[in-house]
Amino acid sequence: MAIDLGRDVPVVARDLLGRQVLGTGDAAGVLVCLTEVEAYDGPGDPGSHAFRGATPRTQVMFGPPGRAYVYLSYGIHSLMNIVTGPAGHASAVLLRAGYQVTAQGAREGDLRGPAAVARALGYRLADTGSVVHLAAGLPVPDDRVQAGPRVGLGAGDDGRSWRFWVSGDPSVTSWRSGAGVKRSSAGPRT
Repeated sequence: MAIDLGRDVPVVARDLLGRQVLGTGDAAGVLVCLTEVEAYDGPGDPGSHAFRGATPRTQVMFGPPGRAYVYLSYGIHSLMNIVTGPAGHASAVLLRAGYQVTAQGAREGDLRGPAAVARALGYRLADTGSVVHLAAGLPVPDDRVQAGPRVGLGAGDDGRSWRFWVSGDPSVTSWRSGAGVKRSSAGPRT
């Protein structure tokens, strides 16, 4: 079951939950099932790296869809996005959490946080622009999907509920506002 990555980024982001992403390079045999993602929509979205238009770093976000956009967080951690939307419109989905899937299809280690996901999949800065390979995975029913504010943006998020996650999954990260870290033992905030 293929996924149309050329649609609006929040629709694609929600549909990526439960999908499996294939690793690259030394991690070519790795499969990660996505449990948490965030949508970013280019020039109209102050949270997007492409908010101010195309730059050498963000050019890949303008398409075509299905490419990797990898950037460094704090100059150390690679974070991986899948480019979405029609060519010419900058949008991407950040892969925030998931779990590794064994060759037999069983759940193996939880990957909490976008750096852990990118590391498990083998994505580095040099992989920006490469084709991302998706496997079918299992669709997540609507009653198990939650949406809320993106992590770390606070008031700059303009009310977008563009973080999507599988309710109750142990790999999902704790929500943090842009005003500081807020951790809760109750899990993600909606």
